[in-house]
Amino acid sequence: MAAACVVVALAVAPARSALADETAFQAALKAAGWDAQRVGDLPASGEINDQTLSDLLRLADSLRRFHTEIRGSAVQDGGSTGALSPWASRVLVESATSEASEPAGEYFQCQVAAEDLRTTVYSRSVPHAWQAVGVVPQQADLVGLRLNDSAVLALHWRWLPTKAIYPVVNFGESVLGGLGVDVAGLEQLEDGHRLLPQESEVFYEVLAAMRRVGPYQLVRSAEGNLAAYAEQWRAAPHEPKPERLAQEARGQGVEAFARPINRHGCSRAGFQCAVVVSSSASACS
Repeated sequence: MAAACVVVALAVAPARSALADETAFQAALKAAGWDAQRVGDLPASGEINDQTLSDLLRLADSLRRFHTEIRGSAVQDGGSTGALSPWASRVLVESATSEASEPAGEYFQCQVAAEDLRTTVYSRSVPHAWQAVGVVPQQADLVGLRLNDSAVLALHWRWLPTKAIYPVVNFGESVLGGLGVDVAGLEQLEDGHRLLPQESEVFYEVLAAMRRVGPYQLVRSAEGNLAAYAEQWRAAPHEPKPERLAQEARGQGVEAFARPINRHGCSRAGFQCAVVVSSSASACS
């Protein structure tokens, strides 16, 4: 009878997340074509060549959905220094430069300060606002894979806006980032067309994150930032009236939150406008 009880207990015990297990994580790397020999061939320092970077960015695309598990593994390992080991840290983003190469396509090369060290981060996307003049430095929580002592492959950015700089930073994007929604993926969405297959995963990941935050918290945060937003629009010829902005945020914010697809289809602007209003694009673009 005692043995039977043990069997039952084992049968109902919750299974560990696959990527929380180091062996399973290594198996995932191997399945993606990164066996121990190939990982060992990564340069211990210096630049990553274009072909290797292209392969690494594809690896990041395949592992991005597991960023929560990879963050947990990084915390559990306590900062492993091996190549392609899980890595998580709060960083100060000092620059985010758009790059492109024939095999790798478009990507971003960022310089960040983490734990008193300067690190180069390779990322498929970053929050759109970081590309505007005067926006960085900004704080962010970054989950990725360590490449070597001076480089990291980004999987997930959580932007932590440090200042209100509207209208340089889109109002909705800043509010979403401040609430912990990863807005970097929105860079992959193009305005003015229906949702494309390659955009679906990003679209629904961000939508799910917005829903976890909840419409009322989004609206409260938006209202709290409206004064700074309106003040910086005063010199603009299409200045929105602060009173109208506040009224629309209160009256339409929750409704707009529920439909981040605009009349043209899926777009980054659709997500951003959903935070505050649905009908006044000039108020948040």
